[in-house]
Amino acid sequence: MFTSERIINNISVIDIDPAPHLSALGLWLPRGSLIEKANENGWMHLLEHLSFRRTVNGSHNKFLYKLENLGMIYSAHTTQEYTGFVARFPCDKFEVCLRTLLDIAFSMIEVDLPTIQKEIAIRNREDEMALGGIVLAQDLSIDLLLGGKYLRPQGTTVVDGNNLSRFMRFHESNFHLGGGVVIFSHNDVSRARNMVREVLKDHQNKGMKVTRATLQPKISVRNEPTHIPSTGKNEYVSVALPFPGRSDGDHDLANLFCRFIGVGVASRLYQRIVVKDAQAYTVSLQHMVFEKIGVLALAASSSKNRTGFTEYFTGAVNEEFRKIIDHGLTEEEIQGAKEHYLSYTHALSENKVKFMMAVAERCFSNKSILDPRVAAQELEKLDSKKFKVFSNKYLNNHRRITAILAPKK
Repeated sequence: MFTSERIINNISVIDIDPAPHLSALGLWLPRGSLIEKANENGWMHLLEHLSFRRTVNGSHNKFLYKLENLGMIYSAHTTQEYTGFVARFPCDKFEVCLRTLLDIAFSMIEVDLPTIQKEIAIRNREDEMALGGIVLAQDLSIDLLLGGKYLRPQGTTVVDGNNLSRFMRFHESNFHLGGGVVIFSHNDVSRARNMVREVLKDHQNKGMKVTRATLQPKISVRNEPTHIPSTGKNEYVSVALPFPGRSDGDHDLANLFCRFIGVGVASRLYQRIVVKDAQAYTVSLQHMVFEKIGVLALAASSSKNRTGFTEYFTGAVNEEFRKIIDHGLTEEEIQGAKEHYLSYTHALSENKVKFMMAVAERCFSNKSILDPRVAAQELEKLDSKKFKVFSNKYLNNHRRITAILAPKK
């Protein structure tokens, strides 16, 4: 059972199924890296990291001890559309942990300039290390579809004495809960909801003025593969294509499509590339969904230093897509995908952090909360004819791009 209400500053407050003695809390802002300008690259993610640091007057260790003493297990996430702060803690510590998480997310950054620059250096080293991995191939494909502006190798824009004041204004303008979502789990929902209302009212005078940003990524189609030198020995290849966004009526079909094309050992690409042809150890699928568009990225790395893997992988993807366009899907495939997806949604509700992310995404797109019971009813309406129309709409060659991480010669 879920309940939802909107309170001050267009903030949605939602409660989800509780655990007996633990409470979970998520604060989600409808702002991510898509709002960054060219001279602000990486600042949303950087500020998310800095939110957990307190170095002014040597208070960082004291701050961490405070979190541990509260029994808090905490984390944060930055995507291109939203930023989230999550925590789990004992139910009897709900109010103090709520205030603490609000303080982490929205208080003035209490770090000095050397700490900021050190964190930037750490982030840039992580980006360099990612060059040899399949994750970058997926991210690169996604970035190209969004216009090529947010490629990881660019690194985080340097913060120094010349732009420090602008960096702090960027934080003040974007790290507030206006238009955001508060999701909580507590064994006394009514009491916890009242605490949320009161605590958020206390924060009303802290500058929560900016309303929800409207994020509409633009699609940029690249016909030529993009090559990035890799430090590894194998080729990493990713094929990406535009997919339905959250507000699109084809969104549920897209979720099911992922299950029979690239998710799990029974999927078409895994059976062909890994089991039958033994050309790769695994096939990876990344499905990122935005408000107006989505992106599907299929990726794999060659096994045993095989040559010609890029041509093989892109050819295999093209062939499997063409089979689906020409011949459609079997009822067995569709039924298996439905069962797989329902199993996933039920498991999701048990993982409070991932479930909070799914709920937040739906709230930002003004959709209902994810409920496996509703999903089951909707899935029964889907049939092979709808997939035939879907395949012709989204699987055409001219809408695809390819990113390649090739070993240095």
